[in-house]
Amino acid sequence: MPYSPEEYEALKAAYKKDLRERKAWLEKMRWTTLRRRAEWHLHQVKRSLAELGLEESQPLPTDQATGVPNLPQPDLPSQTSSVEDPTTQEKSNKTLF
Repeated sequence: MPYSPEEYEALKAAYKKDLRERKAWLEKMRWTTLRRRAEWHLHQVKRSLAELGLEESQPLPTDQATGVPNLPQPDLPSQTSSVEDPTTQEKSNKTLF
């Protein structure tokens, strides 16, 4: 046997202590990272509210009828394009191949 029972127990105790310390350090780093991410997200929200001209304590303006915020809508491409007959689409797809 390479180790006596006393040496083995001492090594095992040292290993467990080292493992606990590494786990504690990793947990501390994990919480630090989570806190930094939360602070970054909070900063982004505050900046967005400031860009919208709102304060943190103000409620968001909502449309009374629908409850949807009154924010400007982005310009979307028009949906008025003509809808082709499915058979016409199949024919045009067949000519491509």
